[in-house]
Amino acid sequence: MMHWVILVVSHLFVFWYIPIHGNFKLYGTPECNTEEEQFYGCKNFHKNGYLRVLYVLIVLYLVISSLQLAYGFPIMKRPSSVMQYYGDLPNVGSLIFAAIPFAIEIRCVLDFTFSKTALDVFQFWQLWQYHMELYNAKNGNRSYIIKPLGEKTFLLDKCIFGCTISTILLFLLVGPFLIFSEYGGLTQPNPVLQADLDLSFLVNKTVYSNTTTGNIEPGLSEDQAYHI
Repeated sequence: MMHWVILVVSHLFVFWYIPIHGNFKLYGTPECNTEEEQFYGCKNFHKNGYLRVLYVLIVLYLVISSLQLAYGFPIMKRPSSVMQYYGDLPNVGSLIFAAIPFAIEIRCVLDFTFSKTALDVFQFWQLWQYHMELYNAKNGNRSYIIKPLGEKTFLLDKCIFGCTISTILLFLLVGPFLIFSEYGGLTQPNPVLQADLDLSFLVNKTVYSNTTTGNIEPGLSEDQAYHI
């Protein structure tokens, strides 16, 4: 059905829509203007080279898709086209694909839609995650294949990856406390050993005066009354 839709729509687009719509935009008519054609060109199929190249590409796509439909799809296929090869370069490609926003989600939904499966969409997503982790683990552990089974780890590896990394992590965790405390020797002891804080409130009695009549409270002078 998709092949038939592309076949019909592409021919309508190339032979009718583009020539008629393009000539309308150039000349206001569905046909080319022979007098102004040499200046503005023509959108007809037999006079436009770009349109003929587009049609050749569409025909090639239709030929390949028809051959694919004729020979059929393989019954046994690899579980994922992204993770079907092993090596450093394919592993980097899979990591790049996983970092593309919504690429994995769209891929899982499309695979779930067009696959015969007894899983729901969430289990299908978990299956893809498990496959991705196992694929990266197999690519990353290829160097361990040459190691004899049960052989002890070298002392140099323990010193480089064990002692060094542990020291760096402990320094990042405990180092700031030692540096900015008096036990580190880089700062002086805090001279403040004890502090007191007294807080008091001063409340004054508010005295009002009648400025309209000029009456002054008893016991107050005129300057004191106007100041208040």
